[in-house]
Amino acid sequence: LVATLLQPHQLMRTTRLRPDTGLLLCYLLCLTVHSEANKAHPVQLMEPTGSNDGLRPVPSGIKWLESIQEPVHVVAVVGTFNTGKSHLLNQLIHGRGSGFKLATSINPETKGIWAWGEPVKWHGLEKKIIFLDTEGFGATGNSRSYDARIFSLAYILSSHFLHNSVRVIDQREIEMLEVLVRQAQAFGIGISPQAEDSLSQASETSGVASKRTAAVSNEVSVYGSESSIGLTCAQSRTMDTPAFTWVVEDFFQGLSSSGSDVSLLGGDGSAKQWLDSSLQNRPDEDSSSRSLTAIFSETNCHTLFLPTMEGATQLRYLDRVKAFHPDFVNDVNSLRASILQSLSSRELSSQKQLQGSQIASLITLLTRAADNGFLRSSPSRWHMFVQHYCSDVETSAGKHFENAISISESVTRPIPVARFKSLLQHELAASLDLFDKATVGVGSAARASREKLEDRLQKGLSSAMRSNDASITNLIRSQTQSHRTKLEKTLSALELPLPPPKIKAQADVIAKQHLDMSKELWTEYSTHVFMREDVERLAKLLVHELLAKNEERAEQYLTRMVRAATSCMQDKLANEGRRLPVGKNTLKQLLKTAKHSCHAAAQEALREFSDLKSVSRFRHTLDEDFKKEGKELQSQNAAALAKFLKQPLQQAEYQLMKELNKDWFWSEITIRWRAAELARGEVGGIDPELMPILESAIHEQWLESADMKTTLQSKWTVFWLILYLVVACSFCWVAVVIVRH
Repeated sequence: LVATLLQPHQLMRTTRLRPDTGLLLCYLLCLTVHSEANKAHPVQLMEPTGSNDGLRPVPSGIKWLESIQEPVHVVAVVGTFNTGKSHLLNQLIHGRGSGFKLATSINPETKGIWAWGEPVKWHGLEKKIIFLDTEGFGATGNSRSYDARIFSLAYILSSHFLHNSVRVIDQREIEMLEVLVRQAQAFGIGISPQAEDSLSQASETSGVASKRTAAVSNEVSVYGSESSIGLTCAQSRTMDTPAFTWVVEDFFQGLSSSGSDVSLLGGDGSAKQWLDSSLQNRPDEDSSSRSLTAIFSETNCHTLFLPTMEGATQLRYLDRVKAFHPDFVNDVNSLRASILQSLSSRELSSQKQLQGSQIASLITLLTRAADNGFLRSSPSRWHMFVQHYCSDVETSAGKHFENAISISESVTRPIPVARFKSLLQHELAASLDLFDKATVGVGSAARASREKLEDRLQKGLSSAMRSNDASITNLIRSQTQSHRTKLEKTLSALELPLPPPKIKAQADVIAKQHLDMSKELWTEYSTHVFMREDVERLAKLLVHELLAKNEERAEQYLTRMVRAATSCMQDKLANEGRRLPVGKNTLKQLLKTAKHSCHAAAQEALREFSDLKSVSRFRHTLDEDFKKEGKELQSQNAAALAKFLKQPLQQAEYQLMKELNKDWFWSEITIRWRAAELARGEVGGIDPELMPILESAIHEQWLESADMKTTLQSKWTVFWLILYLVVACSFCWVAVVIVRH
């Protein structure tokens, strides 16, 4: 075009025009170039960073905002990529398809946030409008945090907020919109003066942030200098929620209401009822499902018909379409009127609108806050699905392991520890393998669930091991008690007491039987060391009980034997007492014979149980009983002897007195001899050993007899008197004779 203007003759030669006609054409071309040069065009305010996960201000866009020194309304549109957001703004601004660049392929055209190059003046509004076009959600390569940043900036800056979709109001988009709105609110409210201080410090200490800030501040003087203005604006804009309109494009269906088809084309009320119904009819949600109605100051819904029906090419290149479908134009006009009414209401309510410089400061502050982590990310649907999926798989794998444990525990006999542990570890590995196979391709999202599953399985394994150990312990105790009962029956059947050597041998046999009965258990459950110790301890206890019981029975047996010996001695001596009185030697012989016959069994029992400590006591008792019985027999023999000799002595004394009365003179020796002879004659057949006793008794009887002493004394007195008289008479006669001579 420039070459043509500089060489008009070339143009005239090529087109064969007259000179005046050529000059006129050149003049018209110059006017066209001047008009195109002065026409407004989109301005980029925010651009994606190199990693495409963040946003940064565009210096030229910030400078353009600063040039606007009057309060303005901001109308922003958001939605999924390639849903017609840019074309919608073109229609709202000047009613044609050109303006914001439109995508003609599956790749999105808009990157970051764009604004129309000049504020738009609508009839009926005091303030102009800045229209913001945003990059669509869910584009390839964009993260959810990137989409959340775009949404939060558009939400906080907007006076009227548009959400664009195609043909339907999707429940998933409602959920996503609710999450993003709540996230944006928390982001705006969280920016406090303390947060601003931390942002300033972070921008000074962070290398990346400081470089980014320095790069922008070289061209934009407001970058970082009006942070307090941006902070105030952020807080006020967060609290002052915008109006909300859901725009459904390419809509040509009808809405069924009360059994009749009601067209939504141009019917605002019906479209709003559709939105309200979509927000209300969510059976899987609670009352918070209508949070959009509670968040926004105003909610509305508009549908737009197809822009054109002249084919796919026209729909692909809407910026080339000259005439749009009348229904589409009517729907756009209805939407424009609704937005105009909403903005007029904000002006009448004296709600403060931001100037361009304030919007620039707010964008700067929000960008820095998002870069420093004040905008928290929300999980994606895929992430939430993966979380639920991994949780379900974790539960299923855990149940698989628990079912294996239940089957293992349902057996009638507990499994040995090593085998049970190996089985559980195999099932644990199988459960983890099941989880790994079910979560192939999920990536790091399954790591937390796998760690949780491992912890759950390890706890289940430990619990199952403890339960199996308890079952083994109970089985061992039950079997041990059963063995003990059997052995106690065996012990009760033994004919105790037994001699210590025999009982020791019997105890060894019993202990071996008990160990043999338990050998199968400790062989099978060899890891339970305490079990063998318990069995051996019980065997020792049984042996000890057996020995104690045998000792008790032995003492009872020896007591009976000693008593029997004493009783036998008493009976034997009682029988021998009929022969009393007897002599001393005879009495000793009787005692010796009785002791030999009665103590033999007891002495044999004492010799048999000589290893018992109490044997000496029993021997002492036996000897004491024998001495006691001997003394008693001697007493009985003396009494019997006295009783037996009493009558013969009396008869002998009587006969002796008669003889003494007849014989005038007897000597004492003669009397003793005669008394013994008389006594033997009276007793007859007396034990020769008793004769000395009899004589001694007679002598004592004679000495003690007063009559006999008196008789003898009287006779001897008469004898000596006569003798004295004879002697005296003899001396007298002799004396007479002598005297005579």
